[in-house]
Amino acid sequence: PSLKFDDKKDLKMYVARSFDVNKPGIAPEEMKGGVLGGSIVQGTVKKGDSIEISPGIDGKGIVTKVVEIDVAEGQLEEARPGGLIAIGTNLDPSITRSDQMRGQVVAKPGTLPVPVQAVKLEVHLLQRLVGEKTVDILLNDLLVITVGTMTMVGTVAKKNKNGVELALKMPIVIEQGQKVAISKMELQRWRLVAYGGVQ
Repeated sequence: PSLKFDDKKDLKMYVARSFDVNKPGIAPEEMKGGVLGGSIVQGTVKKGDSIEISPGIDGKGIVTKVVEIDVAEGQLEEARPGGLIAIGTNLDPSITRSDQMRGQVVAKPGTLPVPVQAVKLEVHLLQRLVGEKTVDILLNDLLVITVGTMTMVGTVAKKNKNGVELALKMPIVIEQGQKVAISKMELQRWRLVAYGGVQ
């Protein structure tokens, strides 16, 4: 059975890749804007739509136009959830090259929550294999959280029996109830130690 998607919801897409598709030495009038690659999780996007990219740069969202929509099979006029797409925009390609926009959220302008630099999480520690003890999360621990395609470092600023409050290195877009993966440095590498929900 094919999945049912709600086209009535506002657009939300997680950016997994971003590119500058211009070849070195190209004439200025032939330059194309930056390209965002990822998957739509709800809503639709059409060629010519205005989109907002958040948290953008320094926590300030960027509004741009959809110039083209590409998939492996060719170009589309409109895209909906399912599969990977590439959205060509009017963005300066220097800000999209080398996956610099990975982790951003694309949406209809004005529909996303304001980016935040502190987040409260309920925490569920993962049970470890026999013989390994479950690692606790402590005050001042450095953690990495993964939200959608965004990975962000934060420090545990507060802790209570239900969870933690993280002070994040940079602003992120996160919604109440959204699930996050939580990793902690163990033996010189990051390990997934818990999952959580945004309070």
